[in-house]
Order: sequence, then C-alpha cells, then structure tokens
Amino acid sequence: MYGLRKGHATVLSTTKLVVLVLLYSSVASSLPNSHPLYFKNSRIDVDEVKTALTEKPDFCHNLECPEYKEINKTKDYEEREYVPTKWISTHLEGVDYSEAIRTMFLKLFDYIDGKNSRNEKIAMTAPVLNRVIPGAGPACKSNFTMFFYLSPSVTNPPEPNDKTVVLTSLPGQRVFTRYFGGFAKESDYVKNAEALGNALLKDSKNFDSSFFYTAGYDSPFKILFRHNEVWYVAK
Repeated sequence: MYGLRKGHATVLSTTKLVVLVLLYSSVASSLPNSHPLYFKNSRIDVDEVKTALTEKPDFCHNLECPEYKEINKTKDYEEREYVPTKWISTHLEGVDYSEAIRTMFLKLFDYIDGKNSRNEKIAMTAPVLNRVIPGAGPACKSNFTMFFYLSPSVTNPPEPNDKTVVLTSLPGQRVFTRYFGGFAKESDYVKNAEALGNALLKDSKNFDSSFFYTAGYDSPFKILFRHNEVWYVAK
C-alpha cells in the first residue's frame, strides 16, 4: 500500500502549549493594534517558534538530506521542488541490478570513510540515490549512477582517490515521487516506477520517462518502517 510521509517543512505540535501559542498567534496577529489580544508586538516571535519546530522528514532519520518544498500531493504520488544540491557519484553499466548497487555503494562509502585526498571522514547522509536508465531488453545492460548527498556544511569536499568517483551536482528540479516500504528489490522499484508513471500519465503530467531514480533512506539493519522512493523528473 502506497503512503506518503511528512514533507520537509512540517511543523510539529509537540505540546498542547505550542498548539495554543500558534493558534493564539494566528488569530491575534490579524487583529488591529488597539485590540487587547494584539500579538505582533509580543515578546514571543511566532516565526522563531515555527522555525524551531521545523524538522527534516521523519524518513531522513535526522541525517542531512536535500531540502525540498512540497508542491502537490495525491493518493498516488508527491510533487516536490528540490533546491540545487551537491553529491558524489559513480557510474556503472550492467545487467545485475543488485551487483551494480553493491559495487557502487562500496565505492562511495569508501570516499566518505576517508579514502579521499585528505583522508577526511564525511558524515553519512540520505538518501542513497540511484539513477536508472533501463536497457532496451531483458538481456541488455542498464545504465546506473549512484549518488551520495553532500551536506551544505561540506563547503570544500576532498577529491576522490578513486577515479570512478566524481564530485557532481544536481540542479534545482521538480520531481514526482512514490513511496513504498519493506526491503526493496529491483522488481519492487520497477513495479513502483511503472505505477508512478501510469499515475502521472493519467494526470497529464509532463515528465522524462527515459530514466527514473530510486531513493533509499534506511540502513540494512533497520527492520521495520522502511522508506523507499522512486522519482521521475518533471520536464
């Protein structure tokens, strides 16, 4: 069953007090200055309260993840606007999806684990993003590119030692994404990519169908409530 989680800018009502503060501010801030409940000049800065209560999507598990704005949400997919982002990536062609994923992951993990020009460790982020350009047939090689997100705090990333690992960037882009749970296999990603594509065609959305992204947010040791995504990029 497909579901959607909270977007990047979801405000958490962590206590009844916070709910009351925000409710009070939304009503009182619209009142004239002469009204006894006028709130804008209060010592409480409502924008600061809201900012303090803003968190990353829960499926990022407090890891750094790309910032986005939710544009639209349906029962079948979510439409997001991502800001420009920096990544490390590596590329591979092959028929065996699992082997390609394992090989690319180890290359990128070695980079953040210190096998780079400065022997510098870099914190793991989310998601592990993989661009898939499907082969023309079952026996044809597909084109895979895996990406690890680089936090904006990594302002001067070290150069990779492995020449097949490169520093790269993705532009600001609008994506359509579909979520599903469990331990995702190639067939799960393909099935959900097909379902997403069909939903977008039904809604007359314009997207690039020549490739799709898979996005994984969980370590292999997480058993329950796993979060996997497939993306299509809007044209």
